[in-house]
Amino acid sequence: NVVFKESVEGDIKELYNSHRIFIAPHLYGAGIQFKVSEAFSFGIPIVMSKFTADGFSLTVDDKVGCIGDTAEGMKNCILDINGYEGIWNRIRQNELQFIRDTHNRADTIKVWENVIDINLKKIQDIRAEGDTHKMEHSLVTTKFNDAIEPCPEGERLYNIKNPDVKEAVKEGIFETSWFHYNHHGRHEGKRYLCFEYKTFIEDPQEGCPEGEEAYAKDYPDVKEAIEAGIFESSWAHYFEYGKAEGKKYFCSE
Repeated sequence: NVVFKESVEGDIKELYNSHRIFIAPHLYGAGIQFKVSEAFSFGIPIVMSKFTADGFSLTVDDKVGCIGDTAEGMKNCILDINGYEGIWNRIRQNELQFIRDTHNRADTIKVWENVIDINLKKIQDIRAEGDTHKMEHSLVTTKFNDAIEPCPEGERLYNIKNPDVKEAVKEGIFETSWFHYNHHGRHEGKRYLCFEYKTFIEDPQEGCPEGEEAYAKDYPDVKEAIEAGIFESSWAHYFEYGKAEGKKYFCSE
């Protein structure tokens, strides 16, 4: 039987602790599903689709949760976790360790410190020049990219995904996780990811390729007007009408 709960009253811990499995059968989407992160933190074994797992860069080999690529796979995950206490406990422990390694407070603070430092440096430079009119609203985004050089977050994530490499580094077989990735891991299909910070300027003084693409995607009626020859570009619409209408046009710095 399936019971739909419109809302949860009281402590949400009681809801998680009174259930044996968390099912996340996403068929589409992007990014991290925060309810899944929350379920990880409570140590409730998760049965998830590949789309859900991709949001956390998880694969079947990680043994964090149980990933089902098909309806049959999802069913087997549920039966295995619910039917075997050893599997249930192993997945629970792996999930708790995963959330400790990837969602810890210190790393979150470090990311935000970097984002704030980027913007403060820009503001300080403008103030030093004495022209505060140059100040613009901006948005800083972070994403993981395949690295071209070592980085702290790359070392940490590579160790989480490849515990055998972590042990080899401890034993002195490899100097760093980056060394293993650069000489062996990349050829084995492994990934070493580093943060990339990118600043987007809101209300720029001229058009840009990324602004044209995003504006046309966000406002399909404008895209149709451009194709019909009514406007020369997304920037032309934004400058003449969009800005006054509250529309947004961003360019990367």
